[in-house]
Amino acid sequence: MANRNTGWLRWEAQATIHNLAMTAYAGQTSMYKYFGFRWPKSFLIFRGTDVVWSDNWDDVYKFGAEIINFYKDKQEKQKYLSDRKKAVDVLFKTLDEIGKLDLKKLDDRELFGAYKKFSDVYLDFWKIAWFDEPVAFECERMLENAGVSAGDMAVLLAPSWKAFVGEIEADLLKIKKAKVSEQDKLIAQHLKKYFWKRNNYLQAYHLTAADVKGELKTVGPVTNKVVDKNKTLSKLSKDLQEIVLIMEDFSRLQDERKMQMMVTVNYMDMLLEEVGKRVGLSLDDMHYTYFAEVESLLLSGKNLKAEIAKRKKKCVLTFDGDYFSIGYGSDVEKVERELFGSTKAADVTELVGQTASSGVAIGKVVILKSPKEIDKVKEGDILIAASTSPDYVAAMKKAAAIVTDWGGMTSHAAIVAR
Repeated sequence: MANRNTGWLRWEAQATIHNLAMTAYAGQTSMYKYFGFRWPKSFLIFRGTDVVWSDNWDDVYKFGAEIINFYKDKQEKQKYLSDRKKAVDVLFKTLDEIGKLDLKKLDDRELFGAYKKFSDVYLDFWKIAWFDEPVAFECERMLENAGVSAGDMAVLLAPSWKAFVGEIEADLLKIKKAKVSEQDKLIAQHLKKYFWKRNNYLQAYHLTAADVKGELKTVGPVTNKVVDKNKTLSKLSKDLQEIVLIMEDFSRLQDERKMQMMVTVNYMDMLLEEVGKRVGLSLDDMHYTYFAEVESLLLSGKNLKAEIAKRKKKCVLTFDGDYFSIGYGSDVEKVERELFGSTKAADVTELVGQTASSGVAIGKVVILKSPKEIDKVKEGDILIAASTSPDYVAAMKKAAAIVTDWGGMTSHAAIVAR
């Protein structure tokens, strides 16, 4: 759990190594070259497709404070937002180029060239887009320390912009209201525009017309509440008002970044699948490779089958500045004891955290480890998940309350629920 009363942030999710390792590496090495500061030392413990990402809370808050101070400088802010837009534009241009390639017709060196271009561009994207959460955590802490009430926090941090999930729901509602004779055409357009909407750090999901037709059964009117923040903002000092506005910016950027990552996963899987076919590895196997290993796999004939088998079972990735390592067995247990005091899960009878929306809810608890399990949630249940994405929305609509491990008051779950 991302419990701020303990020494270590603990983000639990379903993911595989290839995507998350690129994120972690960019946050350490590439980010430092751009900003002069980096993500804190990070441990990623994998058990199959379950991962626990841990950083020291004090370091996360310090990192968030560094970003906030950086962003307060108007010139730095302007340059950063411009560079972030350029990084996104270059990423999408590169993805478009990859989508037009016939990967099967490329020789091994050409295929690696396509992958190398992709990975370089993706790392450049993450180095500049990967610190929204620490900003949210530190901003929330600053407001709490200043005595801002939970009720006022809920008003101040309510989004004044439309999240991409809202856009998706609005498009589904348009299809549902259309004439039956027009729906197939509109579904085809929806698939083309939102083909990525069920992707995650685990894999790309190949969306079908049948999936969209299933979603039409649960879609309803989209409510966009306009929250008047002026009265609540007027209670705060100018410094705290600035913090609220900074948090608003990064909340929006975080939503955009999530969508950009979800789009990218499709193209990453295309490249990994083709590389895997040539080196005798499945796409699932390729998900457990480290991005720097693709060259030796494809061009030098390196055999990683035994290594991949160990990674799938249990491993720990450590990122600390320019240092990177993958450990197994006793190395994993050593890290678990350092972080959590034990290698076994503790019995939990009570969850403590921050409320994004006030109120009381009572219902049956349903824990989801994957979007594939959303059918378990029935009307009035309490949904518990590590984090949420658009493929959880059908379950979120039924839930009386939503509890997540990660993200705070500007997380995807908090934004969608409100």
